[in-house]
Amino acid sequence: MSALRALAGVALAAAAGGLLFGAVYAPKDGVLMAVFMLGCGVPVVIAAHLLVRRSAPAGSLRVKKTSDDVPTIISTLPPPMSTDNAVPP
Repeated sequence: MSALRALAGVALAAAAGGLLFGAVYAPKDGVLMAVFMLGCGVPVVIAAHLLVRRSAPAGSLRVKKTSDDVPTIISTLPPPMSTDNAVPP
């Protein structure tokens, strides 16, 4: 999906949410909600497109993900339990 199409989707969702919110509460609140939703959605879409653009030359995401997960999994394993710290029954 292109960045412009994704941003148009965010703008459409923000406008629809603002209209609905404004119909239920107050028009001023609907405008504020639309601006808030737009302000939260646009940075996410831009960041996602930048990450995809950056990772595309690196090759397959499957290979990159599995190689990145191994140190994470190993570092989250609990330390081996020794008999010195065993709790008596």
